[in-house]
Amino acid sequence: MRSIVVCLAALALAGCGGPSPEDEVRETVASFGRAVQAREYARICDELLARELLDKLEQAGLPCRFALARGLESVRRPTLEIVSVDVRGESVALVRVRTGAANQPPSMDTFRVVREPTGWRIASLAGGGGAAPAPRRTAPQRPPPRRTTPAPRRTAPQRPPPRRTTPGSRAGPPAPPTTTGAR
Repeated sequence: MRSIVVCLAALALAGCGGPSPEDEVRETVASFGRAVQAREYARICDELLARELLDKLEQAGLPCRFALARGLESVRRPTLEIVSVDVRGESVALVRVRTGAANQPPSMDTFRVVREPTGWRIASLAGGGGAAPAPRRTAPQRPPPRRTTPAPRRTAPQRPPPRRTTPGSRAGPPAPPTTTGAR
């Protein structure tokens, strides 16, 4: 009986011993947001991005740090808010985030996060890598500006004016001359 109690206690402690996968995923994405704000590109490449994403950058001929610095150089005061975390199985999670920056409209994106031997890593930064399309929010579109000059008026093709006739004359081609008198 005592061994059953000890075994149950060990199982209970094992289940409560550490952060849940959702908490771990949430921390990875939050760390990514903080690293982007601090422009810690080496940390992002070395600790937060998945091997598959790093491989894609290498195949494109872009070193990770260079790609991040180039892609984020004009971004001012970036923000990242985690909206939801959906852990799917033991190795994949989809994280909905709201991102924004100074003078840019906010957008909703889906990050795909995968479990690697070193922990949870971000495998795609937008659109969920095809696993879950994420709608992008954009600023409302303004209507095109109104014309300041009036558009040319469309008119029917002009017909030549009708021939005017006078009393006693006929419309149409002139009549052949008549001859009067002796022959």
